[in-house]
Amino acid sequence: MLVEHSIQKNKQQGAALIAVLIIIVVVTMLGITAMRMGLTGLTIATNSQIGNLLFQAADDGLVKMEDAIRGGGASNANIAAAMDINGILGAKGGDVAYCITPRAGAMVGTIAGLTAGACNTTVSTNYLSSRNISMVQVNYRRRTQNDADSNSGMETLTSMGTGSNPNPPDRLTLTSTAVMPSLGTASESVINNCLNSGVSDDVDNPADVTITDCLTDAGAVFTTHQDEYELGFSF
Repeated sequence: MLVEHSIQKNKQQGAALIAVLIIIVVVTMLGITAMRMGLTGLTIATNSQIGNLLFQAADDGLVKMEDAIRGGGASNANIAAAMDINGILGAKGGDVAYCITPRAGAMVGTIAGLTAGACNTTVSTNYLSSRNISMVQVNYRRRTQNDADSNSGMETLTSMGTGSNPNPPDRLTLTSTAVMPSLGTASESVINNCLNSGVSDDVDNPADVTITDCLTDAGAVFTTHQDEYELGFSF
């Protein structure tokens, strides 16, 4: 009788131990699930913040260039100075890059905060802040506008005038690329090569590999904004 009671007691203890183990396993699984959900939520929040920062940086690049072109006002004199051979839009037909460098103290002509040429990930002053997280490069293409280029969505920076011999307007395309070199799978050297490729998203040949194509293929974390303008002045 004593042996039977001992066996029954051992069975009860074994069942209790199994129940405790099941509870521990369930609690552990719930904890892991909660942790994964927390990490997922954190990732989503971080990705959203990164997207917002890149969007704002790329937009600021366009605003900076437009302000530089206007020179404090959309007068014909300011536009003419920008379009002059020595102006910030002096090159016609090619693809020209400027790095937005508010920390460098650099100037292009009389325009502060611009550095001629592509951004360089190894130059600390090419970043927007001392944290060296993001940089912005603006490329422009300027060419004579024809009927096929006409776009009602383009902004006119200045009036063309109504003289008997007005200059034909130019089509100006600004492409602003904001990139975070420390994120993504692209190395700094690859990002530099992409930014130096000299081909913005406004290309005549669809087969050309643009800056956006290059950064995308490399796995960089970036965003690109583009605006088009009708640019000109009359004498």
